[in-house]
Parts: sequence; C-alpha cells; structure tokens
Amino acid sequence: NVNFKLQPQCGHEVQSNPVYNSLTRLPMCPVNQQAKADLLVFSDHRPMQLFALLESVEKKIRGLNQTTVLYRADELKFKNGYSLVKERFPSVHFVEQKNGPEDFRDLTLQIVFESSPAPSEYILFAVDDMIVKHPIDISSCIDNLKASKAHGFYLCHSEQLDTCSRLSRHQGVPLHSPLTGFSTTAPLFAWQFSAGTDDWAHPNSLEMVLYCKEVIRDDFHKIDFTSAETLENKWHQRANKKGVGLFYREAKSVNILTNQVASLTADELLQKFEEGLKIDIQPFAELENRSHHITADFTFISR
Repeated sequence: NVNFKLQPQCGHEVQSNPVYNSLTRLPMCPVNQQAKADLLVFSDHRPMQLFALLESVEKKIRGLNQTTVLYRADELKFKNGYSLVKERFPSVHFVEQKNGPEDFRDLTLQIVFESSPAPSEYILFAVDDMIVKHPIDISSCIDNLKASKAHGFYLCHSEQLDTCSRLSRHQGVPLHSPLTGFSTTAPLFAWQFSAGTDDWAHPNSLEMVLYCKEVIRDDFHKIDFTSAETLENKWHQRANKKGVGLFYREAKSVNILTNQVASLTADELLQKFEEGLKIDIQPFAELENRSHHITADFTFISR
C-alpha cells in the first residue's frame, strides 16, 4: 500500500541530498592505471625512421611497460646508425638479428611471450615507418579490450579509413557501432571483421594493433615465418572473421612511405641521420589520412 501522507516528506528528504556526480564511464569498467602493454617494433635497415617512431611514442603514448626493437642491420654503417638510436633511447631494449632471417621467429616468440623481468599480458605491435599522431592511453585501451572481449584494438583505423593503400582502391567503411560507458573520453567504435573488406577484414596486423598475448599465442607458435612481412601474411591466413575490433574516430598513427616520396635511398637517409639530422614529426600531428599508408614529403631538422 502507498502511504500518501509520507510522500511529501520523502520527496523533501530526497531533494535535500547532494546531487550525484555524472557518470563518465560504466561502474564495471574503471580505468586500471596499472594495466600496461609491451611494445614490439620491427625495424629493417631504417634507423632514421625508427628514431622518428620512438620519438613520437615517447611524446604521445602512455601506459607502456617494456619497449623492444627487433632490428636487422647487415652492414656496419647501419649498425652504427642504430647505435645512435640506442644512445637517444636508453630505456628501449634493442635486439639485433644475428642470423637473419633464420632467427627472426625465435627472437619474436621470445620477446612477445618470454620477456622478463615483468612482462605484460598485452602486446602492441608497430613497424619502423610509422608515426604516432595523437595521444594514446594504453591503460584505457586495455580496459576497453577486456570489457568488450574484442580481438584487438586498431589504432591506425578511423571513420575516415575508406582507401586501401596496399591494393590502391576504395574499400569503404563497414557498419560500425559506437560504444558508450567505456573507460575513454574519445569516441570509441566496434565493427565485425566479416562486415568489412581489405584493411577492415585484416584482423591480424603488426601496424599499431593492441592484442592480449594469450589470444595470439597459439597462432604465433603454429606458423613459420622469417620476417615481419611473412609473419603478417601467414597470420592473416588464420584470421577469424567472426571477431570484433575496436577503433577510435581518429587514427592515432600512420605509416609514412618516406623512402619513395622523398626519392631518397636507404643509404642517403642514413647519411643524413649520421650528419645529425632527424625527421620532423610535428607536421604529422595535424595530418588527416584516409589510408594506413601515405606518401608525404618530410622536413629534416637537427637532433
């Protein structure tokens, strides 16, 4: 039964209490500031590009545990170039392929799944011709990955990703859904791989994608590969298109085809690097790209 005489008193009591703060995220999805990911960067005779990537990572990404660079330098001059990168980034762990390509698989598995002393449960992959454009909170990405049970978090994807640079064709943006209540202040979206084509149907990638290590462990141990390219190609053959991926409205990173655009050979870029120059990454912060890979001129500035 309703006691109508008590209703005014109850209403006054409720209205006299302090106003609740608005929820910024679901209570079941708190940001775990302790959640971090390891970063593995693949680099092949490109110390100048690697320097630019690591500089952008240092400025734009927070929530990383251990950063490791697996690199190949067959000639002394390139080894010297990587030594310059090591001097600038002493906290980064560098692993050189001594018997490449034969040792690439063993080194990759060791770095991803057996790193010490305190490996993370999550791994972020990158290649050396990438630039991080916008800030990334890895702890937030991990929380969203856990809460959504998505296959991966795709930091190169965006709502503008309608061109496949690999195949030089329009790919469109598949049907995707906004996710609300998750631990993020940036607009977050999810899509099913089977709904997309080309880049949107390529769930297994090494280009700035965050994964749970246990999710990818079986694939990595069952396929044979001798380079980042063969790893990605064979891993793609095992892709589960029924899975779901996460992405932000804006792409957080981009691949820059520097060698082709500037008409500079790897040796010429190395020479500039040895002269004390580096790629100016600031112009890429304002770049709006419709494909993962772009061709762009760049400016060299003093390191």
